[in-house]
Amino acid sequence: MGKTPNAVKQKWNSANYTQIKAYIKPETASAFKSACAAAGTSMASELSAFMEEFANPRRDPLSLTKVKTLGDRRKTMSLVIKLLTELHGAEDAVVNNTPENLQGSAHYEMAEERLERLTGILEDADGLYDP
Repeated sequence: MGKTPNAVKQKWNSANYTQIKAYIKPETASAFKSACAAAGTSMASELSAFMEEFANPRRDPLSLTKVKTLGDRRKTMSLVIKLLTELHGAEDAVVNNTPENLQGSAHYEMAEERLERLTGILEDADGLYDP
């Protein structure tokens, strides 16, 4: 009899990945699991992405910009607005995809607060460097 699909997958995972075990407080693990579900992502992919960025930090895109001239400042502001817009979209997704039973949680309320503040920041930045 051949190997089951599960056994084949386990063998492949063992050969290509390292399993890491961590002890996490139950409330932290539960909140993280809920946040991942609300964001439509897996806990493994979020932890993996965090570890990759932590171990191999990418260059900050703002460190690559010059701000000596008005044109430079306009380009930099455009990049800042783009990054803030991405953050706004991510927070909006968390707020809009949080299950109803978790909408009173501290995590949800913090996401709502971040969304509100990012909205204000984007409104303030709009037109700041327009000609």
